[in-house]
Amino acid sequence: MVNWPVEKVETGIDYLINSNADPALKAAKKRITDVLAQERETISAVNRQLQQSQSQPLGTFDDEAFLWKWWLDSLRKLESEKHAEKIYNRFNPTIQAWKKELNPEARVACLINALAFTSMVYDAQT
Repeated sequence: MVNWPVEKVETGIDYLINSNADPALKAAKKRITDVLAQERETISAVNRQLQQSQSQPLGTFDDEAFLWKWWLDSLRKLESEKHAEKIYNRFNPTIQAWKKELNPEARVACLINALAFTSMVYDAQT
């Protein structure tokens, strides 16, 4: 494993934060939205099967809850707690978990951005 100087990692993080048009970030967002679509479809298919067998359906798929768990798990996988904390602090204000009136789609979009960025940082360290 490569031990990069903190300054280089910090510079890389700053670059990623400031380059939303980066193709790798777009690819990460697409991968995340594809996984969300797959999960939604899986839950729908299971619910259809349960309804046909007259069993209680599972309910609807919760994009926000799924993304929160995925993002927090991804942060915990980072080698540096300091970097995980910086990423969390960078994105948490835009997610605004405390705001009830925030549009759920807006919060999901912010979580997708946070998760995409975190996954890029994780990929860079592995």
